[in-house]
Amino acid sequence: MCRYWKSIGSSALLSGLWGGLVSAMISSRLTLFSTVALAALWSGLVFTLSGCGRSTDPSLENPASFSNQKSGSKSGQGGGGSENDPSFRVPDGDSVKILAFVKGLVSQKYQPSSQQDANEYTLKLQRAIIRAGDKILAQKADDATLKEALTRKIVGQIGLAVSGLDDAPEQILAEVQRLRGDARPVVVEVANQYWLAVRALNVNSLPPADQEKLREEAIEWVRVNGFSDDSLRDAVLVADQLTKANQIEAAAGHYEHLVEAIQQSPEKETRGKLMTQWQGKAAQLRLPGSKLELEGTLLDGSQLDWESYRGKVVLVDFWATWCGPCIAEVPNVKENYRKYHDRGFDVLGISLDKDRKPLVNFVNRESIPWKQMYEDSSGKGSGWQHSMAVKYGVTAIPAAILVDQQGKVVSMNARGDELSRLLSELLSPSAK
Repeated sequence: MCRYWKSIGSSALLSGLWGGLVSAMISSRLTLFSTVALAALWSGLVFTLSGCGRSTDPSLENPASFSNQKSGSKSGQGGGGSENDPSFRVPDGDSVKILAFVKGLVSQKYQPSSQQDANEYTLKLQRAIIRAGDKILAQKADDATLKEALTRKIVGQIGLAVSGLDDAPEQILAEVQRLRGDARPVVVEVANQYWLAVRALNVNSLPPADQEKLREEAIEWVRVNGFSDDSLRDAVLVADQLTKANQIEAAAGHYEHLVEAIQQSPEKETRGKLMTQWQGKAAQLRLPGSKLELEGTLLDGSQLDWESYRGKVVLVDFWATWCGPCIAEVPNVKENYRKYHDRGFDVLGISLDKDRKPLVNFVNRESIPWKQMYEDSSGKGSGWQHSMAVKYGVTAIPAAILVDQQGKVVSMNARGDELSRLLSELLSPSAK
């Protein structure tokens, strides 16, 4: 997937801890490139993945390619074993020395050569941070050091668990629960700070009644904490994990309840973009099986007549000329267009380009036969703020949505062989 990605500073976003994710959602400037980027954003790491998916490395397009690295869920086990790498070996010594080592690691800037390289680096660094936290917790450190070390440790564990790289959610839950009973008040304070988040990671194992209680608690947590970035981060994690558990209506409803909570608060003016994004996310979650409604301006300046597409199978393709995976998919879409257009298949592009010229040049050069939606404001395209992208919470491209003859969404990822398969089913003689 191609997402708007930039280099992340280790302490620049929300104190450098977990902040990248919610900062991204609030600012709409960043979205997630891959699962490893998710771990990096939640953990405040520093590296750059450039080219927006143009690399030929297949792992960039296949997050499952790092699954073989998860052979050990304990810190320092499995792939990316940092204990054997001198650069990530936690030194012996007092807590001051160990914490200085951690700060040195996270302040480094790193540019991976591939997704695999980025995965391995993230694993090594996070596991080193986790082991460092364990060492400091075992010592008689001062409160400030304990707080920072434990925060970095838990954040690292949650970041890896969210990304699927390491650390089983139930193990983190058990550990944080144990820390909540620690004799040191500062340890209890930090454990309580992340108690909602670690339970959100385990939402799939909860019965429906307890899931509902957790959602309600997340909303109250946001209110009590004055709609802080950290509390919003935790509340979003609940929705994210509900989505992963295929609890779609619960996740969509949770986003809507978050919007309602902000609308009823003094924060509604400063959190406007966030509310819009969450409304779009709820709408996107409910799209499968529902009608897709589109409106807006075409590249030639005319208005889209969406009703004219009724009765056809339509691929609605959110894309941009700067998106490598989008461009790579064009030959496949053209081939399916050639094969199925006369049977009732059409394509509608929704360009997230900010510059009209590259879009026009590409459409003309490649002889793209289907129409393109494009919003032009003050001489520039709306990009990620295209009204349809905002309406349906599109934060990653290509987003290839296939709509059937009744206008209902049948696929949210109609690309490659999947597009061909669906068209053969929907447009076969027996389907009529």
